[in-house]
Parts: sequence; C-alpha cells; structure tokens
Amino acid sequence: MSYQIDVAYDLRQAGNVTQKNYELVKSAEENKCTRHYVDYEVWGGSQATSRRHVVTTFCFPEQVTYIAQFIKSIREKKGFHIESIGYDDCVFTLLYASKTYLSLMDKDKVVQYIRRKRQILQGPHRPIIDAIRARHSKNHG
Repeated sequence: MSYQIDVAYDLRQAGNVTQKNYELVKSAEENKCTRHYVDYEVWGGSQATSRRHVVTTFCFPEQVTYIAQFIKSIREKKGFHIESIGYDDCVFTLLYASKTYLSLMDKDKVVQYIRRKRQILQGPHRPIIDAIRARHSKNHG
C-alpha cells in the first residue's frame, strides 16, 4: 500500500534538468519517498511538438503527513506541476488529476474519476486533497 505522485515540468523552461531532478528527489527523500523514476514525454511530429515534459513519479508509504508535506514543498518551487496523485492498495485509486492529466485520460475514466471525487474528498485521503487545494488557492487567490 503506497501513494504515487506524478510531478512534471516543461523541458523548454527547465534550464538545468539535472538540477531540477535533484531538487525534486531531495525533497521527496526528505519526506520518506521509497522510490522514484523519471520519464521524458515528448509528443508531436518533426514540425510541431505539443508536449516536452519530464515526469517524475514518486512512491510514498501510507503516512498521509509525508505526502502532504511533499506537496507543500512542490508548490513552493517554481515550474513544477503535480499531474496526478493516486493510492495503490492492490487496486490503483486516482485521488487527484490535473486538467492536463484529465485531458490525456480515456473519457470513461474521466467520468469515473469525477463521479468518485466527492467520495474521495470525504475519505481518509482528505489531507492530501487539502494540500492540493491550498496550492490552487495560493496561485489563484
């Protein structure tokens, strides 16, 4: 049982990718991250590229406070975006999906996520959702 968080940043605005990855991993390890891996997403053709992002996936133990602290540390850093947060208890449950992540998902999975969203907000994962909401109110308020 663990949490999974996908954090992305745009390669075109990254500058030093090694340094950006180091910042993320250091923050994750300070919050008890058990493992992580990096994926490069470059989509498009030779003339136009629609997405050039580094997506790092972090896995955390089941202690909600560490995940909430990690989310808070991410929102303090410029250029990083949380794309998704999920809980894996033999069956993966999507707890949060950014607008970008939702646009990449299958339509039926988006509908399923939206239906479950209220239930997720009332459950034991609420501190994680509250940490995400604090990020949005800080950026939009």
